[in-house]
This record gives sequence, C-alpha cells and structure tokens, in this order.
Amino acid sequence: MALFRFSDLPRPIEIAVDPQMQRIVDALLPGWFIEPWQDGAEFEPVLKFMPDGGAYSITGTWAPKTVIRKDPIDAACGFIAELIRAYVNEMPSRLCLHAAAAEIGGRLVVFPSTHKAGKSVLSAALSAAGCRLAGDDIILVDAQNGSGISGGFCPRLRLPLPDNLEAGTQSFIAANSGPTGKRYGYLTLDEARLARKGEQMPIGTFVLLERTDEGPARLEPVGHADALKSVIWQNFARREPSTLILERLYGLVRRTGAFRLIYSRAEDAVRLLQERFSSWPEETVAGIVQFRHNKEAPVPLSQDHHRPPDAYCRNNHVAELEIDGQIFLADDETGQITVLNETAAAIWQALAEPMTETGIVELMGLAFPDIDPATIASDVRTSLNALSASGLVRAPGA
Repeated sequence: MALFRFSDLPRPIEIAVDPQMQRIVDALLPGWFIEPWQDGAEFEPVLKFMPDGGAYSITGTWAPKTVIRKDPIDAACGFIAELIRAYVNEMPSRLCLHAAAAEIGGRLVVFPSTHKAGKSVLSAALSAAGCRLAGDDIILVDAQNGSGISGGFCPRLRLPLPDNLEAGTQSFIAANSGPTGKRYGYLTLDEARLARKGEQMPIGTFVLLERTDEGPARLEPVGHADALKSVIWQNFARREPSTLILERLYGLVRRTGAFRLIYSRAEDAVRLLQERFSSWPEETVAGIVQFRHNKEAPVPLSQDHHRPPDAYCRNNHVAELEIDGQIFLADDETGQITVLNETAAAIWQALAEPMTETGIVELMGLAFPDIDPATIASDVRTSLNALSASGLVRAPGA
C-alpha cells in the first residue's frame, strides 16, 4: 500500500492496485501530476483504491459504503468518479457540473448532462471535427469570472456506439481509442483536442440536449429559468452556501444565455454548433441578484403571537429568487436549492402570511375553479407535506 499526491488535492490517495491498473489510471488522467506522498505529517487518505478478492474496492471518506468493481475498466471508471467527488469535497470554492464542454469560436459551449441525450458521443464528434474538449462529463466552473476549467479526464464513450455515426467520426474514434472494457471505451487525445487539467476558458453559452429519432438539427433559445434549472440539477458542489451557489449560477446563465439543441445525428449537430457559434457577441455584465427573505426576524414559537396555531408559515432562513415566473428557494442551513413546481409555488406565494391548510385549499379553489376540489385538496396536502419535510415551511406546532 502506498500514498500518492494527485495534483493539487490537499490530502493523499491510498492505492495498492496492480501495475496494469496503474497504467490504466495514468492513461485516463492526462495532465494530472501523480507522485508518491512525501509529506511527513499524518494525513487521513481522502480516497482508497485497493484489490479485493479478484475485484477492486473504492472507498471515499465521505461515501456511505465501499464500491466494488470486477471489470478493470469499470473499476478505473469508478475510481475516477470518486476522485472527482474527492476534488469537489476538498476544493469547495469550485462549482462542478455534470456536463460536457467544447471550445467553439474561442469560448466554451457547455452541455449539461441529460439522460441518454448523447452527450459523450456528441463530444467525440466535436473532437473529430477539430473542436477542443474541456470535458465530456465533468466541467469545473469559476462562476465569478465566467470560466470553465478542464478537469483533465479522458472522454468516455458508452458501448456499443450508435450505428448512425459518419465514417470520419468512426475512424477518429478508432484511431484515438484508449483503454476499453465491456461497457465503456475511452479516447486518449492530445492537447490539440483535450484541454490540459486546470486550463480555463470563458463560457460562451449553455446548450441543453434533446436527441430525437430523426429530423434535422436545430437550435432554440431557452429562458433563464429553464436554463438555471438544468444547471442546478447538474451541479454537485454543495459546500458553499446555497444562496451563493444560486447567485453565481444565475449570474452565469444570465451572462451567457442558453439554447436547446434538438438533433438526431451527432455530426449534423456539430455542423450547426460550429456555424452558430463561430463568433460571439460582446459580453454583458449581469446585474446584482436580488433574493427575497422572510421579513420577520425569527422569534421563539412561544412568542409567535401572529401565527394561528393551525397555520403553516415559511421558514425564516429560506431565501427566494423568482425568475421568469418560476420560484427558486435557497436554504443555507440545509444547503439545498429547490425549484418549486406549479402547486408548490402557488402555496409558497400564499404563505407570504401564515395560513391554514383549509385556507390554502379555498384560495387554490378560487384560482383554479375548473379543477375538482378533491384533487386540489389532495395536491395541497402532498405539497405541504413535502415543503414541511424539506424544512422550507413550518407545519402547525413546529
């Protein structure tokens, strides 16, 4: 067993794998500086990667249980996933998105992760077309200056590949094929196609992916609220205050704008992206984000004379941000950021002053006279339970 320093991680990683696995890990982390840990002080390893009876175990200090992988490539993939979590936990000032990013026209086009939208294959097609990748699954973000930061991870493709890839893309993937297993194959790219670890580039825009079975590629503008929701759902850095994270992400989305890319063939999408983003407009400076807080200062329940005993009310420490008619809540005490659905948003607005469940149901009935009263009552009860369980709303007696 040995301790290693991985680039700028402040704590060591303990590794005791075989030489074959060491070569795989080295190949998948171009630009990472890996050396024996030589600090004489006692340090708890932030991550352990060990053999385990013909398999491999991966254990992080934050993880509830050990991950076991038999296939070497799956094990390497699991190790890199936990390395990313270690990086986020040890470097809390950076935001980290599940997203791909490619340099087009001198700025990054960032693709927040969407299930089965073809993000990794699109990344390979972008690289084949000469675009430089900053990542195909993870991108670090300095939201203060609007830059994306390359993580220095090789792109990973889920196997088998789609059968509608053009011959040029297939040849590029074959020529740059790296470690490959049953489920995943990696690409090993030089610095002309993959930004080195830590390299920063300005973010030009966010593009949400929607893959279809057929039809030409097209781009549609996306509103700030929908773009922010997509970015929030893919952000897994949570050690900064949630109000600060929401403020930074919203400022970034407002500054860059967003689009939805609907496409069926990766190469058609690439050509459209290169045509649309070959040049960029002047950057605008986003204004100050204005959160709304509950006006009343927190008071002991015994002194809360204004709240009826059977009434619900907002929790005082929750901050509200309304964007394009949609409500985002940030709770610094729990670290959560919540995007309210239509019913929950209506209830939250009704709770500008304490209100009973019966009063909320009556108010919703007036607002939606065409909906069955029993359905309204059920929806209100479900939403109040969820808001109370998450700590955003105080239930009667709480």
